[in-house]
Order: sequence, then C-alpha cells, then structure tokens
Amino acid sequence: MLTQVGINWRRFGTLLFAAAGFILALNLGRLVYARIAPSHAGSALHVPYVPYTVLRTESGFDNTGTLKYTNHYIEAERSDGSTMWRFASDLVQQRKLDFANGDHVRTNEVAGRKSTYPKRFSGRPVQRTPQASCITDADRKSGWTLGGEDTVDGHRAIRIVYRSGRRAMTTWRALDAACAVLQLHFEHETGRTEQNLSALILAEPDAALFQVPASFQEVPPSELQDACSDAGIPCASTIPDSVRKRLDKTYSDLRSRTP
Repeated sequence: MLTQVGINWRRFGTLLFAAAGFILALNLGRLVYARIAPSHAGSALHVPYVPYTVLRTESGFDNTGTLKYTNHYIEAERSDGSTMWRFASDLVQQRKLDFANGDHVRTNEVAGRKSTYPKRFSGRPVQRTPQASCITDADRKSGWTLGGEDTVDGHRAIRIVYRSGRRAMTTWRALDAACAVLQLHFEHETGRTEQNLSALILAEPDAALFQVPASFQEVPPSELQDACSDAGIPCASTIPDSVRKRLDKTYSDLRSRTP
C-alpha cells in the first residue's frame, strides 16, 4: 500500500476489507477528480471566476449498509482561477493544485513530498456555468446526463448523472456557487459511497490551501505515494517499471524544458 503461524482469519478478513475499502475510496477520489475537474484545453468563453471553498465528508458502505470508512475532501477556487483539491483519510493526505499561470502540483502531505509540473496547462480552463446547467460538451460525450434541479442544504443544485453497467455516479453542482460539487453519490458492486456537503464558503479561499511548504521534497510522480521511497523501509515497489515510466514521462519532459 506475512507470514505468521496461527493467523486470526476473522481479523485478517476485517483488515482486508478495510484495505479494499480504502483503495476503493482513494480510487474513487481520483476517478471523481478526473471526471469533474475542469478541462484545460482552453476556452474562448471568459466568465469571471467565483471564489469558493467546499468541504465534503465521504462515507463508504458495504452491501449491507455498514459504514466501513470515512474520508474528507476540500475543493477551492480563487478569483484568479487557481483551483485546489484535497483528499484526507486515516492513511493518506494529498492535494492537487492548478495555478492560474499553468503550473500543476501534486503533494503527499504525510510524507512531505511534491511533484511540480511547470506550465503544464496553457490558456484558461473550460468553465462550467449555471447558464449551461453546469455541464460541458466533454461531460456529455463521456456519458453524463442532466437529471433535474434539487436543493442541497439550502443551496440550489443541478443533478448530473453517469451510468456504466452496475455503477452509477450522481453529482450535485451549485447553481449559485460557480457549479461547485456539493454532493456526490456512487453506487458500485460492493456497496455505495456518499460524499455529502459539510460546508460551502463563498469567499476567497484560505491562502494556506494553495501554499506548498518549501520543505517538501521534489520527487517524480511515481515516488509521490510510494512507501518504498521512505527511508529505512526495505520493500520492492508494487508499481511496474512500465507504469512508473509512463507516470514520470510528462513530468520529466516539462521539467526539462523549464529554465
């Protein structure tokens, strides 16, 4: 992320399920971020950015409805268009930052590591707008559909749905808060995951959310979450070399072109 005589199989099964739940939650976080993050292909449409911070609490349930894990998310947008996404669990704390100048940074808050992609993006990101029901052409091409308008903790929200086989994901985006994700539900083979709104702040985000400590070690993305990169931990990385090379290629190319 044993060899032992007399394994307690009940305890082992519990730990295995917890680990599977954590992996599912982390993968869901990445899936959600990939699907709901704005495209940086550039857009001719210029809409003023609305600064906000949204906090969501994620609960993961198995097929019996039993709570298995709880995680926390923070998303923020500054008035200059810079965005921040933060995931926190009992084991992992990470951020993804996209700055207005095109720089992209990923962090491992626990290990004190970062991967910086200088000028990864050019142009303004494609913005979601309440006038377009907070859905983009890229969303529609990916299979997202409009489901109607609801209210989430007193905030008007548009419901957007994605279905694939036995999986279904529903997001609720704020119509009065720059289409911020207020709530997200994910139905899957082993249960369901819910991200529910904890707070929505319509103001310039806390500057600390966008600050990366100078003490953080710069590493390639393949080493960002790799426990084998920790000093004093003898282990073989679970990331295949081919995957490591793919993860690091864009990072290395961008950094080689930066003076």
